[in-house]
Amino acid sequence: AASVAAVRDALLTGATEAQLAVTAVAPEVDMNRIAEMGIRELVASGSTYFAGSSASRVRNVEVAAEQFDGVVIPPNGIFSFNDIVRDVSSANGFEDSLVIWGDRTAVGVGGGVCQVSTTVFRTAYEGGFPIVQRYNHGYVVDWYGEPGMDATIYTPTVDFQFRNDTDAYLLIEPVVDSANGVITFNFYGTAPDR
Repeated sequence: AASVAAVRDALLTGATEAQLAVTAVAPEVDMNRIAEMGIRELVASGSTYFAGSSASRVRNVEVAAEQFDGVVIPPNGIFSFNDIVRDVSSANGFEDSLVIWGDRTAVGVGGGVCQVSTTVFRTAYEGGFPIVQRYNHGYVVDWYGEPGMDATIYTPTVDFQFRNDTDAYLLIEPVVDSANGVITFNFYGTAPDR
């Protein structure tokens, strides 16, 4: 409130500077705790491509992906896509776009969210993590590339899950490059002997 008042006063008086109130906030997890959790290195990375997508589909990719930033899966814990995304609805920032509904294409809220679930699946698969639950789409589409390497979700019933079978925590980092139509997921932890 103090910063807002200072900026407002500066604007009203024509001042070019305003004194902002700053509060230092300690991180929830410090670097020592990260080391204790075994988060030491990149253990898996995967990317998919969505260049040429509609603006609403791109927005849905962004909204879904940002929910995974900083998610940590404990050793032997189960990752559930739906537990993180929860509700794909307009109220949560998702937009109408094309979705795969059974064996046809339709307009629905959240078209593009499966780009995110597919990317997480590929990252887990390439990292050798056991896949607990996965469903493919009703037909192959170019966005998902190679047939059989997609993962559809439909909250709350159709989920994608994998198990962190390592002895370390797994930190998830999504990276969305909307300008170039690329989404990447990075998993950090301790590389297992596979």
